[in-house]
Amino acid sequence: MQVKYDILVKETEWIRSLFDQHGDFAGYPTFKGQVLNGQQLWDLIEGLEANNLLYYTHLLTGYIGSVSFLNTVLEVINKLRSLNPKLTYEDTIFLYDQSCQL
Repeated sequence: MQVKYDILVKETEWIRSLFDQHGDFAGYPTFKGQVLNGQQLWDLIEGLEANNLLYYTHLLTGYIGSVSFLNTVLEVINKLRSLNPKLTYEDTIFLYDQSCQL
C-alpha cells in the first residue's frame, strides 16, 4: 500500500527501498523482491547532488529492509540537514502499521 503524501508537501519523489508486489512486507511469512542496500541509496543521493537536486524540506521513510540502508538513511539525513537545517524527518512506518492493523 502506498500512501499519497502530495497533500502534505508541494512535490514528492519516491525512492522505493523495497521493490515488491502486493503486500510483501513485515507480517507475512515470505518476501520476494529486491531490497536496496545502503550503497545503492548513496549512489542515488550522489546522482541528485551532482545535478544540484539535493535540496529538500522533508524526508519521509517507511519500512526499511536492510541494516546498511538504515545506516545510510542516517547519513542522508545529515547531508540534507547540512543543506537545509530546517529539514523535517518523519518515519511513516507507523502509518502503515495502523492501516494494516499489524
